[in-house]
Amino acid sequence: MTEISGVTIKNVRKFIGMEGEAYQGSVYLDGKRLGFWSQDGNGGCDRYEFDEKQLMPAAEKHAAAKPKDWKYRDLFFKNGKLSPEYLDSFMNDVLCLLLDEKEWKKQGKKGYPIMVIFHDGLSPEEKVETPNAEKAERIIFMKDKPDLADNAGIADYLKKHGYAPNGAEGLVVYRKEEDFKTV
Repeated sequence: MTEISGVTIKNVRKFIGMEGEAYQGSVYLDGKRLGFWSQDGNGGCDRYEFDEKQLMPAAEKHAAAKPKDWKYRDLFFKNGKLSPEYLDSFMNDVLCLLLDEKEWKKQGKKGYPIMVIFHDGLSPEEKVETPNAEKAERIIFMKDKPDLADNAGIADYLKKHGYAPNGAEGLVVYRKEEDFKTV
């Protein structure tokens, strides 16, 4: 079950707002239901039908685990303190991990139990390097093979098959349900 710093979302529903897909569900912290949460779907802030300050310690723990060169650090940290505006981003991270886990389970049933997420500097449309563009995120599902036992083996496989010519940055590998629990 997906969990970031003790926070998870259950009873997730997708709906269409004026700005596209949005999600809503029940938020739990350390197994205790806090209440209802919803993305706006119209470009506004998320809605929390509980005291969202209860999420701040978990959000602070999550933000503290981000890399030192995290590009949004100056945006979300004011005078060394995490701003409440980070909560929407934090909830989006929980939601994205939950959706990734759902897809991992679906592909695992089809015989692809390894999910690899990485950034490779290639455009999504073609395997062409895009040094001036933001690096494309790629998700690949793989069959379990002995040469894919560790991240180095997976990185070699990706390079051999035309992905990540300059190396895979931020390689994240999911093999088991526990991998979807993080800080």
